[in-house]
Amino acid sequence: MEELKKSWLLISLGLGGIIGFLCAWVETFYMIPTLPLFFVTGNFTVITLISACVIAPFVEELAKPIGVYLIKMEEKPLLSVKNWMILGTFAGLGFGLMENVVYTFNAFAVAGATPGLLLLLLRMLLCLPLHMIATTISCFGFGLWINTGKIKYFIFSMLTAMLIHGSYNFTASII
Repeated sequence: MEELKKSWLLISLGLGGIIGFLCAWVETFYMIPTLPLFFVTGNFTVITLISACVIAPFVEELAKPIGVYLIKMEEKPLLSVKNWMILGTFAGLGFGLMENVVYTFNAFAVAGATPGLLLLLLRMLLCLPLHMIATTISCFGFGLWINTGKIKYFIFSMLTAMLIHGSYNFTASII
């Protein structure tokens, strides 16, 4: 088995961060096209819950490990499952940090310093570990798939990561 290269860790962290930045900005503005649904359903909460608990976890969990996917495609390394998980952890870290930056910046702009700092603290304590854990789980399955050739491991772990992420978002939304 090959050892992890520092460049692979940086690729996972950096591309996870870029994806986190993009997802956070898109998710900040994706409510605009869903506003017509508000007038059909009359219930903004349903739209928000669907967006936060289904759409966001689906998109984010597939996108966070893009750096990991590229490493596999470009380098063709033979890594242990543990090393694929480490790469996933770094991708989740990069994603979570950049998502927190965007949401904190938005909170500062809209509500001021105190709410912005409070949001940053809560997101660093709760959301950052969530993203790291979920991406570690999906990359566990990715590593099993790469090492065994059985895609079912990747699909199951990805669905598990999406379920954890969606459950977290649901809990945060109703609180």
